[in-house]
Amino acid sequence: MFRRSVVIALTLTSLLLTARLEAETVVLLPGDDLQAAIDAAQPDDELHLLPGEYLGDITLGGKQIRIVGSGGHSVLRGTGGGPVVTIDESETPLTVLDSLTITGGVALRGGGVFIDGSSPTLVRCRIVGNQSSSQGSGVWIGGGSNALLFNNLIAYNTRVQNADPHGIQIVSASPAVINNTIVRHDSNGILISGSSEALIQQNVIAWNGAVVGGTVRGRGICDFSIGSWIINNDFHRNRRSALLRGGKDWKRLGKFQKQNPDHERVFDNVDGNPGFRGGAPKQLEAVDCFDLQVCDQRKGRAIDAGIDDPDSRDLDGSRNTIGHTGGPFAEGSLQLPSPNDALPPG
Repeated sequence: MFRRSVVIALTLTSLLLTARLEAETVVLLPGDDLQAAIDAAQPDDELHLLPGEYLGDITLGGKQIRIVGSGGHSVLRGTGGGPVVTIDESETPLTVLDSLTITGGVALRGGGVFIDGSSPTLVRCRIVGNQSSSQGSGVWIGGGSNALLFNNLIAYNTRVQNADPHGIQIVSASPAVINNTIVRHDSNGILISGSSEALIQQNVIAWNGAVVGGTVRGRGICDFSIGSWIINNDFHRNRRSALLRGGKDWKRLGKFQKQNPDHERVFDNVDGNPGFRGGAPKQLEAVDCFDLQVCDQRKGRAIDAGIDDPDSRDLDGSRNTIGHTGGPFAEGSLQLPSPNDALPPG
């Protein structure tokens, strides 16, 4: 009798383990406890968030899961007491945030998303309306991270009082920041420092900067890193300059590239109006206006100006657009980027 009970118990355990080999999709409704769902999730599970608001700050806890929204209509709204999303337990690219709006965070570092010592994938998200009192009003990335940021709209993230954070702040990390739109921050669009070797490629970086206490501040990119790549981005009307590099401000990347023709890590960038459908909207409520117009008679600078590579084509295969609406991973795609899509040239 005892033997048979042991056999039955072992058989049931085996069946349960076998059943868990297949990932599950868990559908959440607005108002559900997202953190509880994360805590209960198993590797490779997908949490699918129906349209609406999900309140509270979340920590991913090292989980290899995918949290997927419904376009930008699934909103993670922070408490204002820290980052909306914290990813700091050695997560890999198999930890994915996809098609979410992340807003309402107020933190010392990383108002919207705080990434430290982890390398998650953020794709097709809107990281908007967050604040920082020190570093990274939208996203902070550090601790040797190799995070993948593809096709995100990162906009309207601001300072707390007179702080000087930056839309994306990269500190001794080497993420790939590809096909994003980084606009309307009150300091720099991106700041890179320390031992970073980031890949900044095919982004629209525009209208960043402000006058604070009588001081004009805000570039497209401030690069203090040891060797980051800045390739095929469109820079437009960043208040101080397009790029600060080597202690010098460059108003236009075209001039930098002309005067430094042999620079192997900064090339093929363009200057000019990207061609947003809504012009240059100043209010967070106009966030949908950052889609690009496709008009052959008067097209924006970012349209069909990306890397001349079939693998980087837009979803319809006809163009190669800079910014969050371009490339193969834009909204409407079911694909996810991988580390192989984040390799610098050469």
